[in-house]
Amino acid sequence: MTSYGKGETVAEVPQNARRKRPVFAITLVAIVALWLLWLIADAAVSTLRVGREVAAVAPTTTTAAGPRLDALADHPLQDGVTPAPVACTLPAFGVDAAALEAYYRALVRCMDLSWHPALRGIGTPARSPSVAVTGDPDSSACGSRDDEDMVVAWYCEPDETIVLPIDRMLADAGGDVSVHLAVVAHEYGHHVQGLSGMFTLADAAVDKADGDPGGAISRRIEMQANCFAAVFLATVAGHGDVSRRLASDAAEAVGFGYPDVAHGSHLNQKVWTDRGFNKGTTAACDTWSAPDREVA
Repeated sequence: MTSYGKGETVAEVPQNARRKRPVFAITLVAIVALWLLWLIADAAVSTLRVGREVAAVAPTTTTAAGPRLDALADHPLQDGVTPAPVACTLPAFGVDAAALEAYYRALVRCMDLSWHPALRGIGTPARSPSVAVTGDPDSSACGSRDDEDMVVAWYCEPDETIVLPIDRMLADAGGDVSVHLAVVAHEYGHHVQGLSGMFTLADAAVDKADGDPGGAISRRIEMQANCFAAVFLATVAGHGDVSRRLASDAAEAVGFGYPDVAHGSHLNQKVWTDRGFNKGTTAACDTWSAPDREVA
């Protein structure tokens, strides 16, 4: 964090400037006093000038709650929208490639039906994402991720594709359907962010900040995607083929993501997931005006 003003001090009168001869004492004191007053006044003007320049270019402002990214915090989704409580029709879950692909595509169709009315309600174009269910992660415009990144699945914004590499999904989730549901719901949360312009606003904030030092903006993005996923799960819980138990288990899996600089701690990932699941509205997902400690 950059601090302003801490390095600015008023120059003190050097010890050897204190003349001993009385004939000059009064004159010297007057000169020094005027000099000090001039320095203080100049420092005050400089401080005000720096403050105006910072306010003109900074992507954040400071509130009682901490740093706030205004354009994102004031986004219409933060006013609160609720996905439609549709009844998801899902095929039988299986771990072979064909069964997984059928399940993922049915999940995404259900998420489209649930999220699209909410997005249109705030004037956002609603489009279905492409779904790359493959052993070849290079099938999207974003290319592959190294195994060392520990990334199981990802959303590629340039071509609006949810990438679900089968080998990584199975290595991470095995046959636990709730984990598969959690991953797809999280990546669809990123699709909502992309459609609604949040990624564009976040990119602008990163550009203004000359990068994302410490991963603070990335964590706000990821925790909001967790929250959006949980909002969807809460909305469809008990409808169609998503039982309340399955939705609850999936929400638990969403909140247990891998902790790192880009995604945040286990605790905060769970906090934002719980907020979305308990409230069932995107108003619970305003990571942008949250204090740093809540997105660390």
